[in-house]
Amino acid sequence: MIPSRLITGIIFLIFGIVLTVVGIFAIPALIWGIVFLALGIYMLVNDNEDMIEPIKSHGGKKKNE
Repeated sequence: MIPSRLITGIIFLIFGIVLTVVGIFAIPALIWGIVFLALGIYMLVNDNEDMIEPIKSHGGKKKNE
């Protein structure tokens, strides 16, 4: 199964590239294109979201003594 961050990262990269190319003629599109490129690269590189952290607390329910 393909992780959702991979799909989203690729979509952001493609959208960022398109906006960067359009940004040659319009400066606001260039700025947004760079932002989307950076977000897409971050989503593809970041693997920390997929890891599940173990529970660090000990014990659980209190025992009646």
